[in-house]
Amino acid sequence: MSNSTELSIRPATTGDAGAIHTILRELGWFNHVNKESPADTKTRITQHLKLYNSDESHTVFAAENQNGEVIGYLTCSPF
Repeated sequence: MSNSTELSIRPATTGDAGAIHTILRELGWFNHVNKESPADTKTRITQHLKLYNSDESHTVFAAENQNGEVIGYLTCSPF
């Protein structure tokens, strides 16, 4: 019996902002995120994704489970 979970990795879109927001909140790693309202965090993530996708300054990927739910993300930049 296999317990493997199939993942799909794809470029993140602004539609993923809510899921990324949830992941960041659950992790609690970033003090500035923990201090701002959830609406502000989601808005900021959406703005960043729009910028990153328009100028290709950063790469953001979303990981989806078999149900199409975003369960992780990765971001990288040239700096």
